Amino acid sequence: MADKITVGYTHLSGCTGCTVALADNYAGLLTLLDKYVDLKYMPTLADVRHIQKVDVSFVEGSVCINDKLA
Repeated sequence: MADKITVGYTHLSGCTGCTVALADNYAGLLTLLDKYVDLKYMPTLADVRHIQKVDVSFVEGSVCINDKLA
């Protein structure tokens, strides 16, 4: 079997609803993680302090700037 794909998942702003929805489908998520994916970064589900190098990264939310000119 080939190496697992390394994945990172982070959010910038918002409610983390997408992450919770993904975790709610835990049976499918566990199958995916077990067979195909090595989850390297997802701070909502695991206490990880540093972002490691990954093959695929999912970014949820938008960038918010606290600036009067933005």
